[in-house]
Amino acid sequence: MRRSAIMACACAMMLWTLNARGDDTPELDGEVAGNSPLLILKPEAAKLGAPEWTKPGVRISYLVRSATVPESSYGLTEAGNGEWEDPITGKKYNKEETVGGGGEGFAQLDIVAVGKTAVAVQGAMYLIAQPTQPPTLLKFLDNGFIGAAAGPADYWVHPKLLADATQMHSPKFFVLKGNYNLEGKPIPSLCIVTREPDFYSSQAYDLKTGLLISSTINSRGKLAAVKLPGEDAVRGNKSITTLRLISVRQLKGPGVDGKNPDWVARIKRMQYAGTVTVQIPGVPPVQGPAQLDVAIGKRGTNWARYTTDLQFNIGGMPQRAPGDGVVSLRGGSFWVDPTAFAKVEAGQVLDEDPVTRIKTSIGQVERGNRFTILVQGPGVASESMYDARSGMLQAFTVIVPSSHMTFSFRLQGSE
Repeated sequence: MRRSAIMACACAMMLWTLNARGDDTPELDGEVAGNSPLLILKPEAAKLGAPEWTKPGVRISYLVRSATVPESSYGLTEAGNGEWEDPITGKKYNKEETVGGGGEGFAQLDIVAVGKTAVAVQGAMYLIAQPTQPPTLLKFLDNGFIGAAAGPADYWVHPKLLADATQMHSPKFFVLKGNYNLEGKPIPSLCIVTREPDFYSSQAYDLKTGLLISSTINSRGKLAAVKLPGEDAVRGNKSITTLRLISVRQLKGPGVDGKNPDWVARIKRMQYAGTVTVQIPGVPPVQGPAQLDVAIGKRGTNWARYTTDLQFNIGGMPQRAPGDGVVSLRGGSFWVDPTAFAKVEAGQVLDEDPVTRIKTSIGQVERGNRFTILVQGPGVASESMYDARSGMLQAFTVIVPSSHMTFSFRLQGSE
């Protein structure tokens, strides 16, 4: 999940060791060519590989906050029968009151696989729907990406590059080294700042690990192309987005060091069908059809890219939501390593995340036949059933309490 995707979710609201390689390095490394801003600016960074502290199963958690603030008391919207007319173009507009908004949530990055020059990352974004204690969450579709091991997107930069960086200062751009105060703890950091008349950004990186620990982006709204007679041109809303590091931890349990089942090397698509149900208290439930098509892209020993096409219909209103990501072998994705889960027991806790308060555990177990993985947290609930022999996801249910929706799917076929 690239940083731009995390910021967008927040408004609508987003690690490996050199000796922890799979034998799929050529496939994974081949995916990163020309796909990382760091390699474009500094191609020699590819030779550095990943920082020493990185490895599969590391989870990085950020707090993301975003807001839009009106810079004008009104905006202009083009309308055929608008009450205001542009004397130059003859187009008509209506005045509309401008409003702001904001939100916050958690962005988590899970490291799936590591190559010599590339890494595969699966990401998730949770909007804080209600600021309860713990917060009630709304999960967005999973996302993922493959990037340069030395610095994918903006999430980290190899500490050797930071150590070699030279401090500099100009009116619009400067680089500084010093202590950044994160939650009351001073962290030796390198800070990169860009300043323009309508734009400001700053990123602070931990000099020891290379991790992004803080990011702030402010941008002014654009001036409208037209203006009312006798008045200044109006501006769009100002946007403010911040990202702060919360924690870095190593996930444990089945699947963290797993491998794809043999059949994954041949599969192209998986099709799921089921229903979506809306159950609002005091109102009769409404149910409609739903389907999920999954296309499997490039893959290696312990990773695979995928794209999804979710379609459903509620009350005659068709909806569609595309997605993409990287398969995680820890469960909750379209397959797991069946060998890694061969000895799990019903009720076994796989993980309890201290940031989101989400618990992942084993539900029912039918030895040699199937087992289920449960994901439960404030505002998050799902149950996934896997075939114990193949590791393939057979059925799953996702409950979204904040929208009163429940999705239930069952595997229809694969090719």
